[in-house]
Amino acid sequence: MANLGMFRDDSNTPTGFTEIGSGYRDRLIKGGGTALDTGGTDNHEHSMSSWSCNNVNGTTSDGGSTPITGVNHTHNSASINGSASHLPPYKNLRVLLISADTFNGVIPAGTIVFHEDVPSGWDRYDGGSSYFIRISSTAGGTGGSLTHSHTISGTTSGPSATGTVTGTSSWRYCPNNHTHTFSGTSSTSSSSDYYYWACGLIKASADRILPLNSIVLADGSLSGDFWEEVTGASGRLLRISSTNSITTGGSSDTFSHTHSFSGTTDQMSQSTVVGGGSYYTVALNTHTHSISFNLSATNPEPSYVRLKLYKLIRLIGSRFVNAIVI
Repeated sequence: MANLGMFRDDSNTPTGFTEIGSGYRDRLIKGGGTALDTGGTDNHEHSMSSWSCNNVNGTTSDGGSTPITGVNHTHNSASINGSASHLPPYKNLRVLLISADTFNGVIPAGTIVFHEDVPSGWDRYDGGSSYFIRISSTAGGTGGSLTHSHTISGTTSGPSATGTVTGTSSWRYCPNNHTHTFSGTSSTSSSSDYYYWACGLIKASADRILPLNSIVLADGSLSGDFWEEVTGASGRLLRISSTNSITTGGSSDTFSHTHSFSGTTDQMSQSTVVGGGSYYTVALNTHTHSISFNLSATNPEPSYVRLKLYKLIRLIGSRFVNAIVI
């Protein structure tokens, strides 16, 4: 039979419980489906589209009094780097497992389960926080955000044109031997709106019998007369309810979004001209380019592990009824 799963916000592992495997940690929890299936990622990148780079000229001297006018040029699209997280606001909790076959209904002090009410001997845990729940080996930390931006860095391709410069002789200006680098921060994304299932959490103030209408986790299917699956959580990320009641919401499994970027490249201060079969390096007036581009739409999904939710609907050992487990 499957294991039941319950939350802890400390480092204690009570007798009879084991911590969920490391391959299932550092993930949000998605209800239903095939238990222990995993998917999603923590970070994502975008490809670039709609590149724009302004036209720039440069003027210098041939070493005498004659000015040399460089060729107007832009730069074509660049290579970019810049990943960012798409995790929503979350709270880290440990998940401990105990065999459903041997579970006797006693909940050790400090154990946390879902519940819409606060039975006697239990305390409301993190009421009103609205965090998604992320499994971690270290409980209590928070992270994530509904929005994000990308720290971008990149390098342009070579310039768009070569041409003749006018000096004491006709020298060929060779602007194809330079590129520019750039860096900055993209625009902020829209807000993510992942499908969720939310319920309040309660924490045992001492060793307690699992109260009626509690909700806990399972790493497989439960059979028999005691458990009823909570199907309303299927395909939804688990979240702490800000109202304690069970609620659902969201519009997508993934987060489709774009960004824009605008900035100025670094300076380029030298170029090479050709004359009389020889190469000369001359000091070209330093120049930069104004650039802008979009980060193409992408639709990442947060990293998750699937765990089922069950409700206890019949007394075990004549001690409790109507508990929900996940």
